[in-house]
Amino acid sequence: CQVTGTFYACAPPESQAPGIPIEPSIRSAEALALSDCRLHICLYYREILVKELTTSSPEGCRISHGHTYDASNLDQVLFPYPEDNGQRKNIEKLLSHLERGVVLWMAPDGLYAKRLCQSRIYWDGPLALCSDRPNKLERDQTCKLFDTQQFLAELQAFAHHGRPLPRFQVTLCFGEEFPDPQRQRKLITAHVEPLLARQLYYFAQQNSGHFLRGYDLPEHINSPEDYHRSIRHSSIQ
Repeated sequence: CQVTGTFYACAPPESQAPGIPIEPSIRSAEALALSDCRLHICLYYREILVKELTTSSPEGCRISHGHTYDASNLDQVLFPYPEDNGQRKNIEKLLSHLERGVVLWMAPDGLYAKRLCQSRIYWDGPLALCSDRPNKLERDQTCKLFDTQQFLAELQAFAHHGRPLPRFQVTLCFGEEFPDPQRQRKLITAHVEPLLARQLYYFAQQNSGHFLRGYDLPEHINSPEDYHRSIRHSSIQ
């Protein structure tokens, strides 16, 4: 198939993974990735899935609890009220500090987050500095969680050199330190995946990366609309 449309320019050269040139087939995938703002999000209470959805707003989404906080163009992703169980009070206590939530959005070069709530939020993902110690999202500061060009370069390395498949899932943990090898089961977590990365990952896995050696994307990965969005979200409160 042939992908047509208007896409963002590529990320700056310095953001490219060193030593791995991006071939034309990956450039096509990159162009598609730069235009796709969708996020696949799963919310969990004690590792039990309580909500699953895909966001579509070019402005991103806000993960929070309770009433919808604002009238912006952000998709609202709300943690539901917990069912009656042994951890209900503990979960509700943590949820009470999520009023302003955390804002997530896809920019041309990757996934970003900005914590606005009082609750502490810790995360793990492909750009996390520590894999065995907590990584904290600082309040009112923008943090990059996923790099599109790094992911595509690592996907190409899988196709041509048998390297491991790249990571693309980001885990957010609310109110408790994470990662925490001593205590795996957390009260409130969210798993976030850029949808385009998720599609490319599973397609490459099923086809052993062969499609990356061509110059076209597989037909079943649809070309989304061209999105014009900010990467700063400085006005969001």
